[in-house]
Amino acid sequence: MKSYKPSDVRVVGLFGHRGSGKTSLAEAFLYNAGVTSRLGSVDAGNLTLEIDEAAIEKQMTMAANAGFVEWNGVRVGLIDTPGDGNFWGSTLRALDMVDSALVTVGATDGIEPITSRTISGLSKRSLPFAVIVTKLDKDNTDFDATVEEIKGELKQDIAVLSLPIGKAGELKGVISLVSGKAYVLDGDKTKETDIPADMADSVESVREQLLDAVAAADDDLAEKYLEEGTLSEEDLARGLKAAVVKGSLVPLLAAGSTQNIGARVALDIVHGLFPAPNERPAVKGYKNNNKDDMVERNPTPDAPFVAQVFRTYYDPFAGMLTYARVWSGKLSAGSDAYNTTRDSADRSSHIYFPQGGTKNGAEAKEIQAGDVVVLTKLKVSRTGDTLSVKDDPTYLEPFDEPEALLNFGLSAKEQTDEDKMATIIHKLLDEDPSLRFERDPDSGETLLGGLGQAHVDYVVDRLKRSGIEVELREPKVPYKETIRGKIEGVEGKHKKQSGGSGQYGVAFLNVEPQTRGDG
Repeated sequence: MKSYKPSDVRVVGLFGHRGSGKTSLAEAFLYNAGVTSRLGSVDAGNLTLEIDEAAIEKQMTMAANAGFVEWNGVRVGLIDTPGDGNFWGSTLRALDMVDSALVTVGATDGIEPITSRTISGLSKRSLPFAVIVTKLDKDNTDFDATVEEIKGELKQDIAVLSLPIGKAGELKGVISLVSGKAYVLDGDKTKETDIPADMADSVESVREQLLDAVAAADDDLAEKYLEEGTLSEEDLARGLKAAVVKGSLVPLLAAGSTQNIGARVALDIVHGLFPAPNERPAVKGYKNNNKDDMVERNPTPDAPFVAQVFRTYYDPFAGMLTYARVWSGKLSAGSDAYNTTRDSADRSSHIYFPQGGTKNGAEAKEIQAGDVVVLTKLKVSRTGDTLSVKDDPTYLEPFDEPEALLNFGLSAKEQTDEDKMATIIHKLLDEDPSLRFERDPDSGETLLGGLGQAHVDYVVDRLKRSGIEVELREPKVPYKETIRGKIEGVEGKHKKQSGGSGQYGVAFLNVEPQTRGDG
């Protein structure tokens, strides 16, 4: 595979509420870039990036999936994320791995809870992003109304960069305000055409709004715009990218649902407006796990190697798959990485640029800053761990995992399966640290905790696929008694005088409550 400099790489996350079209958009990217020969479909189950059988059957993303496309001379690393709160831990990890994001909002549903949480997370991390209004091919959708709803959600100004062609339920294509061309559906592909004459006035009006937004984000451009009444194409392109990278302007795009409408324009936006790894701040960590010695690692190949694991997955055929984002430096295939989290060397048998897993991926001889990769058969590395080099080690903080919200008592239906059950669950904990598996110290009961019912059910499903049936139940309530008030001078006497030496004693007892857990 061709080697790309960090300046020719983009690392983009796909975020949005469940069912808003993230995975369909990712599959459309792969199809438009020639990675796949057919358009993958969630309903058909023929997805390229999804590697988990349970997720395919449930038709929902349950963990961050990685892939890439080559587009206009850059390699775009893609991380497709869950849009369900049950799997929010994986989405949070992905937020820490990307340089920019595409947020999908279904025109049929508008802003939903995970969308809001994602936008908040992106803003907190100062990550540039674009919003894509999807499902405009469905009935009873209104692009303009959805745009207004999005404006109300965002603190930043928006820049509409594409418009839908056709009314609700009759979407034919989109118009790009960047290229000044229309892209209409032609079979499963889209073809470039001129802007329809009946939309010329609408395009001109939106373009005026775009010029206003770009000028408002830059004082020099604002002055030129006021003097000349317009901006040159060069000034517009430069100002637009600067505003997007800075996070003061959010591009907004139009797209379909399962049809291949809008994906091509979205890729152009990723290529032209989103930052490369070397345009993002250096990653901050600690030298040799010493929190008193903070270091910054620049996103360049000549810096010390630093990567972080954002997903592990035990594939029944390929073994342990370890997905990581490389922040700085480079590493040759077959070389030892040093796991600073666990103070241990770890060597991969092979390294790939993944397309879901390794089967459709491209094997790498060397990886460097900006790469999203999967390493096979690492022995000690787990989700959240830092990979570095022994002679100049860097430690990154592990992910801030959400707390389990739902707990169940858990046991294997067959007593002989208890040990095997525990072994498999510990592997799942390596994959997803937001799960909880522990023994209650008061009741002695084994507990399984997750972010919701579907999160726990996923564990049960994975156990079942390994031949282990389990039972879930309400956790036992460890009833306790406590002293509620203060009592003094309770007297007790002991007297014995029948034969031999007599015995006599008096004891006084004072009792008062303590704080729970103090004794």
